[in-house]
Amino acid sequence: MIALPATRAAGLVVALAAVTALGASPTLADTSAPSPTPPAHGNLAQAGLLARSLGERVEATDLTTESEQFFANPDGTTTAELHTQPVRARSGGTWVDLDLTLKVGADGLVRPRAGALDVAFSGGGSAPLATIRRNGTSSALSWTGTLPTPILVGPSATYPEVLPGVDVVVTAVPDGYREVVVVKDRKAASNPAVRQLRLGLDITHGRTAPMDDGGYTVVGDNGAEVFTSSRATMWDSRGNAAPQGPRGGGQDGRAVGPLDNDHVRPVAQGVTARAIALTPDASMLDSADTVYPVYIDPTKSAAQYSRAMIDAAYPDQEYYNWSGDQGSGYQNFSGWSRKRLFFRFTTPSGVSKTHILKATMTAYETYASQCNSETVEAWRTGAFSSSTNWTNGSSVSSTGDWQAKLTTISTAAGRSDCYSAGRSYDFNVTTGVATYAAAGAPAMYFGLKATDETDPLAWRRFRSDVKLSIEYNTKPSTPAASGMKTTSPSTTCVTGSARPVVNDPTPVLVARLNDVDNDSVYGQFDVFDITNTTSTPNIQKTSVTKTANADFSPSTAFTLTNLKTYKWRVRTWDGHDWSSYSPFCELTIDTSAPTPPVIQDPGTIAMATPVTFTVTLPTDAKSAKWSLNIDAPVTALDMTTRQFTITPSATGPQVVRAWAYDAAGNVSPKDAFTFVVDGAKPADRWALNEGAGSTADSKVRTNPFTLSGGFAWIVGEKDQVCTPEDPADCVTVVDRALDLSPGVVATTGSATTNVKTANNFTVMAKVRPEATTTRQVILQEAASTTASAFYLGVNKVTANSLGTFDVEWVFGMPNPSGGEKVLTWTEINVQPGEWKHVAGRYEAATHTLDLVVDGVEQATGALPATTSSLAGTSAVQLGRVYLNGAASAAWSGDVDEVVSLDGWGDDDLIYTYASIEP
Repeated sequence: MIALPATRAAGLVVALAAVTALGASPTLADTSAPSPTPPAHGNLAQAGLLARSLGERVEATDLTTESEQFFANPDGTTTAELHTQPVRARSGGTWVDLDLTLKVGADGLVRPRAGALDVAFSGGGSAPLATIRRNGTSSALSWTGTLPTPILVGPSATYPEVLPGVDVVVTAVPDGYREVVVVKDRKAASNPAVRQLRLGLDITHGRTAPMDDGGYTVVGDNGAEVFTSSRATMWDSRGNAAPQGPRGGGQDGRAVGPLDNDHVRPVAQGVTARAIALTPDASMLDSADTVYPVYIDPTKSAAQYSRAMIDAAYPDQEYYNWSGDQGSGYQNFSGWSRKRLFFRFTTPSGVSKTHILKATMTAYETYASQCNSETVEAWRTGAFSSSTNWTNGSSVSSTGDWQAKLTTISTAAGRSDCYSAGRSYDFNVTTGVATYAAAGAPAMYFGLKATDETDPLAWRRFRSDVKLSIEYNTKPSTPAASGMKTTSPSTTCVTGSARPVVNDPTPVLVARLNDVDNDSVYGQFDVFDITNTTSTPNIQKTSVTKTANADFSPSTAFTLTNLKTYKWRVRTWDGHDWSSYSPFCELTIDTSAPTPPVIQDPGTIAMATPVTFTVTLPTDAKSAKWSLNIDAPVTALDMTTRQFTITPSATGPQVVRAWAYDAAGNVSPKDAFTFVVDGAKPADRWALNEGAGSTADSKVRTNPFTLSGGFAWIVGEKDQVCTPEDPADCVTVVDRALDLSPGVVATTGSATTNVKTANNFTVMAKVRPEATTTRQVILQEAASTTASAFYLGVNKVTANSLGTFDVEWVFGMPNPSGGEKVLTWTEINVQPGEWKHVAGRYEAATHTLDLVVDGVEQATGALPATTSSLAGTSAVQLGRVYLNGAASAAWSGDVDEVVSLDGWGDDDLIYTYASIEP
């Protein structure tokens, strides 16, 4: 006879799907102390926000299942609480604690008050003995014949005398149900119906499949495992005298499972689509050593969170998915055993590849052989299954069944003088969970064993419901290159030859830092000279802390060196873990301006004729701009042709300018090319040769001066011309001029034919000044009664000791923005009676004024940079200024050959007018 060790009976149990849960690690405490109920919120992200706000952990209720919970902790970590079997049930839309106490329903069936699974027992009669449903699949187990009304005690229903001297007991357990046939005496055991038990099996939307240990599993229509049932066993009652911890679950403790030292035997089992056939061990039924009652467990079932026990006394026997409590260590009460316990937990998806901060496996000790503390060890084990036994599951090695010892603690509970009700103990399994999480393992396997497996005083029993609490942190996300840039100046993350070149030695680095837990995070930015290794930053490190999923910049700017290339990266710290480093971004610092471009001389430039300019750029130029008559870059240069074309619309001097830009946006000094547009032409020329009357007409257009006041016609400078070689050889010409006395005013008669002072223009006259100490105006055009658009004359004429005059000439235009006039003048010595030619010219593009005397430029000056000069609005006046409603600055002296030009009069043209014949 092969004696099998103590195990427990179990009915058909649902295979539960693994779901991650969160919760704080349990402490070593009596389970009678209730835990406060934490606040709750929907998903984990929402729970995390609330946890940080409240400063306490918050349950993520969307993830709660019968055996798992998630909790978000206020420090941004997460806790998962996993159980080897259900600990709560869904009732009225909320989760409640399990209550497996049976009650009769309105349909006559018997069910737990609050069970995690849909389990129903017969209320008597022909209804199936036990039915379990899950995910659309159901499995019903039936007794042959009519069942009596059951006797209900707690979670168990006893159907008495189903055969003479035979009871059937079914018990609701957290992960399903179990059933036991109780054969009360030898007479009952002689019944052929006991020697060959036959149970009906009815599966809907599923089918059976064999298990390794001789049991079976129920597979749903979708191919997924729904229920499992291990190989049937039987045991007697000879272990009554052995010390035993608290039991429960039925009228008789053995309805939960065998006690220590009970004889245990396997039961031959055959499973078809419609029935289960059980053949108890006849030798055990007939043996004189057998102590009745004998218990026959026809189906022993397992949840997906599975358990196993192995026993050295029966090395080839499997004890899979026991429930109730089971032993660990060595005992020699009456027939020895040496046992170890295995537990399996499905790894929640959120735990894989995370940083395991703390992991605690909490086991409830129901019995100790004595109250002196003895040590129990928690191990990381290899995978086990329904076929695991001592022979194939007890090796201790890094690759064997018992791979790494995780922790050792002293325990003593379950006796009258040491925690008589039992006590929970916490085993630190952090390194074990970390190993599984790092490997991305789908399941985690742990075991309990006595330190001394030869000492009967180290014998302990533990309940099947073991909890695993895992506190973990998800590493912050690796910063992505797509979220990295600089904002001052603006660039994207690029490496290699396309890297950006920036003109700011203190660029503002930006990276988007993310954390799936939405923690407040800290960013570390590292900048390296690109020629250095990445192991040591040769510049500096800096960081900033703020809410995750936002753009971060260093709290202190990096100061980089001109004309060097750098690479930078960033990583994220959430208070527990660093993210991996981001990819590198690169940039080159260049704050040096390019050399100026060169505008090539295009040759002859004529009015209204297109002309193309070519610009030679420096080698580092990436773009360029140009402008006409404006001292600022305006128009982008075509970088393919490097040319631009203009069509002059005004005569006289004009300026084109060009600027080059490098890859960093540095701008070069400008290159300015000044050119003169040919074609300045007279607008008016008053020769003043009339010699009589009060009208002096223009030779260009009808635009006469109307003379009034004290004036006189006199002989002009060219009235008699003689050759230098022979003064006697003279030619008489007709040349007249005007002698204007103070108070005389001569004007043109039309304001519509004034000088166009907003464009290039030139005005000039021949004059013979007289001694005066005040400003005198030869020619002017008023812009209003308070300002002139231009005026030409003298500031003063002073007689000197040489008998000549020192003349201070003036050409002026006001500042269009207001304020004083801008004046240009020079001193020129004049002989008494000597004629002088004085001219003033204005270049609109540069706002430049020139004063020219006898064809030679004497002085130049400029108005402030404005868009236009002050435009004249009234007629040209000869002989004085008319301001503020009154005449002033009257001219005293002679005047001849008054001319105005549309455009800039070049030196040759002015000289021509200075020497013009009458």
